[in-house]
Amino acid sequence: MSGLPDFNYPAFHDAREKLRKAGHEVICPAEYTIQQGIDNTNLPYGFLTNQMRFCIKSVLEVDAVAMLPYWARSLGARTEALVAVSIGIPIYAYDKHNPELLELLPNVDVITRVEMIAKK
Repeated sequence: MSGLPDFNYPAFHDAREKLRKAGHEVICPAEYTIQQGIDNTNLPYGFLTNQMRFCIKSVLEVDAVAMLPYWARSLGARTEALVAVSIGIPIYAYDKHNPELLELLPNVDVITRVEMIAKK
């Protein structure tokens, strides 16, 4: 997530592993960046455009979107939320204790991590 240290990759990786371990299929933007061989300290020209294309396309393919804490600080995460809300894809706050602005959006279910993992 833009605007956070290390693009919040540790939180992405933690959530991805917990959700996969629970049996969910997960598309993770941080994982995509790493697979592309992109070094966060020296982002190539066009990185944001390519990342946004991947993220928007991914939102169109999923059954639900999980938002990490501090999602509202990221242009990409805000775009993903807008796309999901616009087309009726449910959004879940990965951390019920810090949902930020999610509870203000329609079609959002703010639940705990444990509830999300068990939801499968």
